[in-house]
Amino acid sequence: MVFLYYSAHAHSESQVRQIAESLRSQPYPKVMVDFPFDDRWTAPGYRHRDDYNENWTKYGLCSFARLVQDEWRELLPDHYKGAVISIDDGCDPLWLAFGKYRIDWWACEHFTRTFNASSGFHAHIRAVELLRTLADQVDELHVIDETGLWETRDLEKAFQAYRDGFYRLRALSRTLQMAQMEYGLRPSPLDDALAPKKRTTEDASP
Repeated sequence: MVFLYYSAHAHSESQVRQIAESLRSQPYPKVMVDFPFDDRWTAPGYRHRDDYNENWTKYGLCSFARLVQDEWRELLPDHYKGAVISIDDGCDPLWLAFGKYRIDWWACEHFTRTFNASSGFHAHIRAVELLRTLADQVDELHVIDETGLWETRDLEKAFQAYRDGFYRLRALSRTLQMAQMEYGLRPSPLDDALAPKKRTTEDASP
């Protein structure tokens, strides 16, 4: 699998507002975010992504915050502001919404899986480029890129790492399918998420 992990911090609402306006200008489908945290958005009724809409993004942000709070005793944000941006039909969006934890501390911490993007490595490149636009707008920005593209800017090596992750994922998917057939296991809802799209890695070459 191929993941991008990212965290960014800002010190004021006005700074976050400026970041949100810059994200609004990005040429991708997006949902602009500006709402208070509320546990009602973690209800099962908002769980499934039937379409790319405001309710689904509220579920994604609030449920993730609640999960982090339950696991690591982290604080819950009071408010969210920013954008959730879809860079590809197949992969996760970029969750670039900042949560307000103190009057002088806004944080955006999330991850994006690009291994199942319909445009392959191109989507990963777009995600990295979009994250780079934040670098001069936030107080801190930390990115962990499993392809190494963020750190090295080496497209060839990053594509090799992306392709290796694609093949590992396909092997895992086939192993799960064989286990289901051999032991009569019921298919899991995760199977579709794990199965790579019907494309070749060559289609995703830089």
